[in-house]
Amino acid sequence: MRRSGVVLAGSRWMRAEPALRVIAVGLVYAAIDESSQALPFVQRHAGVDDYLANAAGIMPGAAAAWLTARRLAPPVRPSAGGTPR
Repeated sequence: MRRSGVVLAGSRWMRAEPALRVIAVGLVYAAIDESSQALPFVQRHAGVDDYLANAAGIMPGAAAAWLTARRLAPPVRPSAGGTPR
């Protein structure tokens, strides 16, 4: 269930935006890394396949970090008065 950028996971609310930012920054970094390899004085070969391999590594890494943070987060307890309407 999604509400304004928040993912409901069991009894815990976890924000998905930080994980999405990590993925976005990782993909931009991978693109810059591969682009810099195309510079003539570096004498390396830039390839789309290398970028895709980097992207494939970013996704499970971000997912693992998100799941770890979710697991380590303290549980959210409902207030004694219930939720206001």
